[in-house]
Amino acid sequence: MIKKIMILFWGAAAVLNGAALAEVTVEECIRAALDCNPRIRAAESEAGASLESSKQAAVSRLPSLDFSGTYRHQSMTPELMIDPIQLSPQGPAIQPFGNGLRLGALDNTDFKVTVTQPLFSGFRLRNAEKGASHAAAAGKMAAEQVRQDLVFQVRAAYGNLLKAKSAVIIARNSHEQIGEHFKDVRAFFTQGLCRRDDLLRTEVKMDESELWILQAENSVRLACSALENLTGMSVQDSVLAEPEADDFIPGDLESSIRKALMQRPELAALEWSRQAAEHGKKTSQGAYFPSVAVFGSLGYGRPGLDLIHDRWMDYWIVGAGAEWKLWDWGKRKSAVREAQHRIDALEERQEQIRDGIVLDVTQAVSRFGEARKRLRMTARMLERARETFRIVESSYRQGQASHAEYFDAHSDMIRSQLLLSQAEIDVFLERSNWERAVGNPSMYIQ
Repeated sequence: MIKKIMILFWGAAAVLNGAALAEVTVEECIRAALDCNPRIRAAESEAGASLESSKQAAVSRLPSLDFSGTYRHQSMTPELMIDPIQLSPQGPAIQPFGNGLRLGALDNTDFKVTVTQPLFSGFRLRNAEKGASHAAAAGKMAAEQVRQDLVFQVRAAYGNLLKAKSAVIIARNSHEQIGEHFKDVRAFFTQGLCRRDDLLRTEVKMDESELWILQAENSVRLACSALENLTGMSVQDSVLAEPEADDFIPGDLESSIRKALMQRPELAALEWSRQAAEHGKKTSQGAYFPSVAVFGSLGYGRPGLDLIHDRWMDYWIVGAGAEWKLWDWGKRKSAVREAQHRIDALEERQEQIRDGIVLDVTQAVSRFGEARKRLRMTARMLERARETFRIVESSYRQGQASHAEYFDAHSDMIRSQLLLSQAEIDVFLERSNWERAVGNPSMYIQ
């Protein structure tokens, strides 16, 4: 009821000011935040980088095709000197290569296309691919966590703005009521029916109500700034839509904890990171094994493979290569231990996060139940406070109630109105907090 009055009040204010009435829902604010918030863009960029890294690791097991071209000019080439051949004792000596045989050419040009296929790497390439894939999944979950946190922050900021605007409405209504009462007191004072201190006390109450309005309006501006900072949209002169009220029940504590342990993105991100670390350890262990690859090349160049004739030619080369590091002063062993330490740290972190989630869900369930009870209690309080104020106000005008009794009854009614308004919004906020605590997919705005 309080929020409906608030919407009508702000709508009337907008019409009186000649401004266009724009209603902003919490869903619109969430969509705007998800579209433009820099935290979301940064998280999505990190997730995209992890995904590209996994693609690079996946193709490392496939054949690679390389092209190379070289030209070089050298100052000299080696020469092979061959002694003259004496065919007969009396005949002349024959020199088949003149003064010598030049091996190579001063100018060398070569173009080559090479295909390389890894055959065995101690399972390092396969484990690196799986590790990168799991790291990409962890990055995706980290982005989901940022998205969930942002959704909750927007809902909380929206609810705080609702609270601040409802406080302004209640403060202005209170100021109008005190103003009407001040007119009665001044008339009574003129007629000599009340003392001067009653008139002065009413003036003090008027000043207090004006100060409350000023403070409430400042709270609205701060709450607007907080929501605008998250969403990037202006809500200063907008009408906030009342969140739909329902009889939502979150379920018992145990079911909420089970749901949270299955759905919370930070826990899923840690599990993917732990699996990535496991494959990282296997990658380090693969350094104990040899690496084997085959290759084939097609080339065209001068002198190519024929160093003697020194002419342009095409040629091909096929082969296989193996590499096995036999001793590295314990570097591989240290790398394996380092990977195991990372796994242990992630497992400890998982236990810590699980304990934190259990506590978070426990608090969320308790606070939601408390908010619903507080809403019912404040509704009854306001009903009684209004009836009490009506009776005291009527008695005061008949001279049967004191000035102090009037202001006490008025203060109780205003305080009950404020508590009910806040309790209505707190139910919405605590439901959002429960959804965040359990990682409920329904909180996403598509």
